[in-house]
Amino acid sequence: MAKQDINKKLTKKQKNILNLEKKYFKYLEEIIQSDEFLGDLLKIEREIRHNYHSFLIWKKNNKLDTVAERLISYHIYKKFYDDLKGIYPSPICSDLGIILTDCTLCVDAKTVDVDANKSDVTNPCVEPNQNSFDNSNHPYFKAKGNIETYEHYSRLPVLTYLIRILYTDDGIKFSLIHGDNDSIMLACIPNGELSNLFDYDIIAGFKTYSYYNGKDDDYYKPHFIPNNIKKDASILKHIRKYCEDKGWVEYSIPLSNNQIKYIYHDANRGIYWTLVEGRNGKRLQAIKEVNTARIDHNIISERYDGNNNVWCGYAGYSIPEAQE
Repeated sequence: MAKQDINKKLTKKQKNILNLEKKYFKYLEEIIQSDEFLGDLLKIEREIRHNYHSFLIWKKNNKLDTVAERLISYHIYKKFYDDLKGIYPSPICSDLGIILTDCTLCVDAKTVDVDANKSDVTNPCVEPNQNSFDNSNHPYFKAKGNIETYEHYSRLPVLTYLIRILYTDDGIKFSLIHGDNDSIMLACIPNGELSNLFDYDIIAGFKTYSYYNGKDDDYYKPHFIPNNIKKDASILKHIRKYCEDKGWVEYSIPLSNNQIKYIYHDANRGIYWTLVEGRNGKRLQAIKEVNTARIDHNIISERYDGNNNVWCGYAGYSIPEAQE
């Protein structure tokens, strides 16, 4: 991983994208810090609090996600109404995708329960269909974004941003996180045309994966951990012996919660295996691809525009206390 390299010669396209990413970060920052946006956010909090019992019938753990997406979309449409040229027509997109006069703007809304998902607070999580960055230099998984770097018809660069809102919900009451400077987070995920400026890797770790199974090939049949092996240390010992016998090499991936994920590499097949826990028990399973990656916030914080002027591509903001 490397921060943006300001010594590399920029193409004309890269200079334009760098300037646009800075420009629209400032616009989005103005939106989420505005009194109108924060006022609507507090209205949402009051609505969920006052009707909490109704949402229990709904049986939805995250009561904020849908309405937060609605909130962000409304204020972005309102802000860019005069420059709006159309929708981003690709089905591979963030929650919001619109074409403006000089770019295609994609914004994904993230809502995180700080009690249930502490690991999502520090480093923003992004899925392949929410960015265009090429992480092909990552030592383990080549997590390349699926979004186009340029919109197909307009040929305007596609800019991708995340807006994350923190809350807490203990099953009895709901509350936004107030007074914390990271209550709302805004992040710019660099366009894929800029990947070489970051040495093709901005990943701090991974959150979710998809896996192969026996239906793909007999080779991919999971190895189930015997039920009589209960303790974590014993399970790890069993896995290491199993993988050592097969000639697989162990690697450790640091996670954002100070824990470690162990993966085992079959060099002959070029496949990584890891421990998975589910309804069918604990098992060693082959990783097919990364579904959700954690972006290193330190890397995307220090950004430079097309003239090498520094700006911040990752920032946190507080939510004021609600006035009942």
